[in-house]
Amino acid sequence: MSNKIAANASGVFFLAFFITAVFIPHPELPDAVKIFGIPLHYLLLGGFSVAAFTVSFASKPRLGLFDLTLAGLSAAFILSILFGEGETQNAAKVLAGFILKGVLPAATAARLSGDFDERKILRCLVFVAGGAAALSFPMLLGYWSIMRLPLNYAPVGNPLPTAAFLLMFLPAAIDSTLFKSRTLRYIISITATAAIFLSFSRGGWSAALLAVGVFAAFSPAITLKSKKRFFAVTAAALVSAVTVILLVAPDNLPVGKFRPSYVAESGSLTHRLGAYSSTAKIFSARPVFGVGFGNYRIYHEQYLSSGMDLRTDTPDNMYLRILCDTGLTGALAFFAFTFYWMRKFWKNRQDNTVLAIFCGLAGFLVNQLTADLMLWQAPQAAYWTLLGLGAGIIGTRGKNG
Repeated sequence: MSNKIAANASGVFFLAFFITAVFIPHPELPDAVKIFGIPLHYLLLGGFSVAAFTVSFASKPRLGLFDLTLAGLSAAFILSILFGEGETQNAAKVLAGFILKGVLPAATAARLSGDFDERKILRCLVFVAGGAAALSFPMLLGYWSIMRLPLNYAPVGNPLPTAAFLLMFLPAAIDSTLFKSRTLRYIISITATAAIFLSFSRGGWSAALLAVGVFAAFSPAITLKSKKRFFAVTAAALVSAVTVILLVAPDNLPVGKFRPSYVAESGSLTHRLGAYSSTAKIFSARPVFGVGFGNYRIYHEQYLSSGMDLRTDTPDNMYLRILCDTGLTGALAFFAFTFYWMRKFWKNRQDNTVLAIFCGLAGFLVNQLTADLMLWQAPQAAYWTLLGLGAGIIGTRGKNG
């Protein structure tokens, strides 16, 4: 098989994986169709992911720096299963999902950036995200209305991971070097922004604003006049939004979630403080390897602090989750891996594509200070795919080492 044919085949499998990860987010929906007891959904995801990487690696059997650091991170997570004191079967299942939906797509994306124009790859990903936003918008609108439509068949599903997924692509959606058509940029970015707005995720709103703001401030493709106009419009929109939320909007609307009085009465603050206390207890009991990758949901009841809802089996903080699941071993590996590559992206911010990827990933990482969405299918696939694509761009061009 020639390298060109292998690259095209790997690209098709990779795109099929990403579309499947975004548009079939709920494994319970296709459960009626199983092969050897395994839902067809998982077989498709795993099959496309493995096929994309295998074909790409077979044509160019070499490992780069990104591959090695990714393998090191995976090894640190595996240690939490081998030497942690938690239940191993669930941890192994979660780890397998991480490899299929994170590690392999990231490695494949890094390789594809050397075979294709990285802007074409990112453009395809943004198109998929735009399609998800277009389908999510009416469903989110119905979800918050009197009808209370279910989100079972919405891409991504829950409003919080929907916002986290879309905000990663928002900087790329407004990139004039990625989309020459202003109309197309407006359609995708406005649709994605509308879906993020309708998520009514406080963390999602803030992270999306941060991601787009940093991109607008540092993008070499945006003129100074356009930057001033953007920040003026953004400031006016923020003032208007705060005024509506605090003074005008009725209490029964979803924007009421943003009022300080709602935050105080809802128990959200108490829950988060309780989560910090529970995390401290878990870490004190199992500091080195944690309870096993993905096992927080199983063991959180044993360390539950006062003020926490028993049904809320998440600390609502991705970093606390990683610390509890994998201990210092996995957490330090994750922080080192993330800091190293995000720093390299920032050093290459003169490249508009790398800057757009950096801003999207940074927005997601900030969002995870108040959310625990890394193991949700669509955000997980998007995060690692973008990370691999950015690393591949830097490696292919040999920028900054």
